[in-house]
Amino acid sequence: MRRSQKVKFRESFRKEGRRPQGIYDGTKKTVVEAIEDWLQLYEHQRFSGQTHEAYKYCMKSFVKTLPDGALFIVDLTCDHVENYLDELQKSNYKVATINSYLKIVKVFCKWLAKRYKVPDPTQTLANLKPRRSDRRFLSREEYIRLLTVCDERIVPWIKFLAVTGVRASVFCGLRWSMYNPDDKTLHIPASIAKGCRARTIGLNKTARAVLNNIRKHRSSLPGDLVFTVKNRKPLNRKLLHKKVSKGFKHLGLSGGPHLLRHYCATELLRAGVPIIKVSKFLGHADIATTQRHYEHLVVSDFAHIAEALDV
Repeated sequence: MRRSQKVKFRESFRKEGRRPQGIYDGTKKTVVEAIEDWLQLYEHQRFSGQTHEAYKYCMKSFVKTLPDGALFIVDLTCDHVENYLDELQKSNYKVATINSYLKIVKVFCKWLAKRYKVPDPTQTLANLKPRRSDRRFLSREEYIRLLTVCDERIVPWIKFLAVTGVRASVFCGLRWSMYNPDDKTLHIPASIAKGCRARTIGLNKTARAVLNNIRKHRSSLPGDLVFTVKNRKPLNRKLLHKKVSKGFKHLGLSGGPHLLRHYCATELLRAGVPIIKVSKFLGHADIATTQRHYEHLVVSDFAHIAEALDV
């Protein structure tokens, strides 16, 4: 059904005040067809391109685990979703990634239940508990060693990621128009920010030096990308991860750009920066996210805080 047809359908629905026969019949709708309709609706929502791609990838991998690609939505059960989660675990996906995929499937199933009046198979499913082994943080000594063993061409990338804490998607999408050298700030627009939450962060000497050095050796227009590869071709997240993870391998570690984001957060907290400010700096939706990831640092600081009450 084209968008123009959907608009006409909605208008006729409102005028007649009733549900046209056959359109919402869950017994005749397959999961694949429902997913296609759902994704089309989400294309017109205010989400970033990365979010749309994540939704598409998640649902595509979900369909592959179904016993039949043409499974009707009335036949969809909790077992099908749990089987999908099991397959992700077998493929060594991180718990955080599995939970994010589960969240997407839950949103889809909730939409199914509301639109087609069918049971929600994910209603009783809870997120997986994170494993301690998933939480790997980079020490200052490891960070300094990383700068010496990695390819010198990506040293500026690593430095910038480590002192700004920006996500890989933001790093790859940065343009010169977002950098304000006078205010020493970087504006991250909603178009590349997670959750479309625009924000402005301050840049320290290291971050400014990286940007100024690039600008010094390369003429750029405001709309040009800051970080590129050969012949000024755009840098994508996959290539960024490949380059950074190669440096970590020299240290006997596994990780990518997100490990440098964790490094940024832990160094700020260890320096005594209030967690609420760290949360804002990282662009978390709320402080609870920051607390969940860095709870060990907050708890370890309790003894120091208590000393302030001594007389």
